[in-house]
Amino acid sequence: MSQVHGSVRAMPAHPHDRLFRRTFSNPVHAAAELRAVLPAALVAALDLGALETVPGSFVDPELAERQVDLLYTVPLRDGGERAFVYVLFEHQSSVDRRMPARLLVYMAGIWDRWMRENPGAAKLPLVVPVVLHHSATGWTAPTRFSEVLAVPDELRAVLGDATLDFEFTLDDLSHSTEQELHGRAQMAASARLVLSLLRLGRTGQPEDIGRWARLLLDTVREPEGIRAFQTVLRYLAEVRDDDFTDVLVQATNDR
Repeated sequence: MSQVHGSVRAMPAHPHDRLFRRTFSNPVHAAAELRAVLPAALVAALDLGALETVPGSFVDPELAERQVDLLYTVPLRDGGERAFVYVLFEHQSSVDRRMPARLLVYMAGIWDRWMRENPGAAKLPLVVPVVLHHSATGWTAPTRFSEVLAVPDELRAVLGDATLDFEFTLDDLSHSTEQELHGRAQMAASARLVLSLLRLGRTGQPEDIGRWARLLLDTVREPEGIRAFQTVLRYLAEVRDDDFTDVLVQATNDR
């Protein structure tokens, strides 16, 4: 299957977007995140060890201030075909109730480019949509496409195959605890630390120092640990205006 390339854009302007993209462009970190959030049956069907990152973006330019995305291609274990996994990171003060519709547009963009690059193909590749979300309220909107259609509930219940429907996988950092994030043992320390920072980076408190220092120390010991360490410190320097970063580094050095 040929690759699909989205529009090429500069590195995102917002610190959290850059942190997300720099971390989860790494196929190892991306695969670990997907193993943690996708349904077990789907994880079993995907060869996530062979996941590859596809360059580009499919986000609407008008929404780039609050959304950043990554597209991956991964082989199916049975049949030899490849599927796409599309991960959208959304951060804003309010929840986008039309997210299933926005995802459908982005998925259609992926298929459109794929069809232009594979004009003779009879079938389309699977696209698995995932939303990584953080907001003050947490996710409060539908995750299923049919639930955003303006139809009575009685009609929605009997639509069946008469209309398109799908549900995206949601990883809501807003409703995750630090213990839950740090308990994702299949993820590298740097990836777990990044999820914590995307959740609490701006508001982390002194009681978080010890836990984050342990993760930061483990991060330095990873194969690309120094680069990840620098990425984390750069992010904290951009989003904090206090001495939190210096205290965290000192706590790490003291271990």
